[in-house]
Amino acid sequence: MRRYWIFVVVASSFFVSAISSTTIAVAFPELVRDLGSSLVLSGWVLSVYQLVSVCVMPIFAKLSDSFGRKFTFILCTLLFAAGSILCSFAPNAPLLIAARVVQAVGGGGFLPSASGIIAEYFPDQRQRMIGLFASLNPLGAIIGPNIGGWIVNALGWRSVFWINIPLGLAEGLLAWWLIRADQKRTHMDMDYPGAVLLAAGLSAFMIGLSLLDVGGQALWGPVIACWLISAITLVSFYRHEKRTPNPLVNLKLIFDKPFRETNIFNSVVGACNFGVFPLMPLYLTTVYGIGVVGSGALLTPRSIGQFAGSTITSFLIMKLGYRKPVLTGTFILMAVLIVLGLEIKQLNILGFE
Repeated sequence: MRRYWIFVVVASSFFVSAISSTTIAVAFPELVRDLGSSLVLSGWVLSVYQLVSVCVMPIFAKLSDSFGRKFTFILCTLLFAAGSILCSFAPNAPLLIAARVVQAVGGGGFLPSASGIIAEYFPDQRQRMIGLFASLNPLGAIIGPNIGGWIVNALGWRSVFWINIPLGLAEGLLAWWLIRADQKRTHMDMDYPGAVLLAAGLSAFMIGLSLLDVGGQALWGPVIACWLISAITLVSFYRHEKRTPNPLVNLKLIFDKPFRETNIFNSVVGACNFGVFPLMPLYLTTVYGIGVVGSGALLTPRSIGQFAGSTITSFLIMKLGYRKPVLTGTFILMAVLIVLGLEIKQLNILGFE
């Protein structure tokens, strides 16, 4: 019975992270107006979380192997709570972005440490429990927009960060109490140069994207410079990872055919999801004049569909295999994006921008 309580505790970290991601999306229009920053700069409040999370995931995977999953998980919960506190008091967009970096360091470390804990406590049901763990993300996305819309409407955009603080602290305390102490682990040298090169390469690419629209025009000189720096840095990262004895990323695994194709697929699907749907509340309030509560509620059907799909698939994965659910979900996503794109094009023809 104890291991099921442990599952609830570690899975709730993913749940809280999902709530945080969707509530900040709902609060985004109010945030932009209150801070008086440009849309491009404010957009980093959303994108920097994803960027930092990607960079720290392999780092925390290494840390959990060296220092133990219990220690790493508790550290992540405390960092997430601390970042949320800083976000709630940020007086301007640059400091809010910096606070989101701290929050993302904790949020990005949840996944590898929590997944490792679940795999350790459920070796006989590993696939099913990991599937249930993943299904909590869309469940949080169902609750998040509705809670976020109500909270922002009543207390302002800063309040969306307040709910993370008690939840994060409670997760850390319960994890310390329930999860048994880690067995002695072999210390592994951390690939700090690889981590710096990966973060620098991805950041330079993202900054280049931001400079494509500054005051209504693209700064092509800085854009090309950023992308050139990104290319050089990522090539250096690749060469470094091939030479170092303890690489941050196992390139042999990354470029293995099944893993390589899965990563390419996830990158495309992730770009479609995170490039469109986090900005939907801003689109709904700007074009249709829908309030914060209404824009949050309109995100709910998508989240319900995600939750239903991921939960059903987790129970049927052994029977259906991986190919059928992946192809079905991809075609549904394609259809939704086509319809959404046609809707936006129609609004532009009618004079909306």
